Amino acid sequence: MLAAAALAASAHGQQRSPQLGIAADRVMVNAVVLDRQERPVTSLGAKDFRLTVDKAPADIDAFWREDVPASTVIVFDASGSMAPALGRAQDALRGFLRLAHPGDEYALVVCRERPVLEVPFTADADEILSSGKLTAAKGSTPLYDAIELALEHAKKGRQRRRVIFVISDGRDNASRFSGKELRTKLVEADAYLYAVEFWTPEPAVDAPPPPSYLSKFAELTGGVYFGDVTMKGFIGLLGRLDIHQQYVMTFRPKRRAGDGKFHPVGLRLARSLRQEKPRLYWRHGYYDLDRLQVR
Repeated sequence: MLAAAALAASAHGQQRSPQLGIAADRVMVNAVVLDRQERPVTSLGAKDFRLTVDKAPADIDAFWREDVPASTVIVFDASGSMAPALGRAQDALRGFLRLAHPGDEYALVVCRERPVLEVPFTADADEILSSGKLTAAKGSTPLYDAIELALEHAKKGRQRRRVIFVISDGRDNASRFSGKELRTKLVEADAYLYAVEFWTPEPAVDAPPPPSYLSKFAELTGGVYFGDVTMKGFIGLLGRLDIHQQYVMTFRPKRRAGDGKFHPVGLRLARSLRQEKPRLYWRHGYYDLDRLQVR
């Protein structure tokens, strides 16, 4: 009964699901599917997914698609390396805020020398856009620290779906947290990381930098990453960037150890769908806890 009640509440957006959604003896997994044009695919059913847990096949025992409001913490990189892309980043922020759904709320963390929570959660997008710290790029880049600060503030969001939306060039040169430490926090967090990464050339180097950690961070949480983005490209994807929609499925672990250990979750699409080469995003694992958590 406890599991059924928790799952029903989640399906209607009334209860927050903790860390991949362990509810008594069941686990919830989210998934986002994009086609080759990076448009959301919204017509799939449970039969279209293949789920594994600890590399063993697992049965999907409940499945639905949800479209719910979100509490989003925006991490805006205004450090010195973003100077060549600052105008594009500002346009990206304005475009993203135009995609608001009823019930959405936003907070703003500015990444520059020292990350600062510039605007706590608000339903007024103008409060985000009016921040004076978005108009100049300077200083070092504590990007990982900024994301960690966003994760902490996301816990105060009033919506069940919580998102970290990063606008950055992906570089970090001043954080206390390492990429590995932040990875652990992201896996444990009840939030999805979405990222738009702009390429900003280094002096005397006319080539894109190596891939940043942002793509790996998004992958871990089941969020979506858009890399090497030009302004023209971003305008094209704005209408397709939807943080509100996802598939949700549940499975029953074969054995509940309650040991707090991480269990990897794999997800694939049915063979007939793979021919279309869609992009599939999902949270890649969960921690096995010994009781229902509601935070």
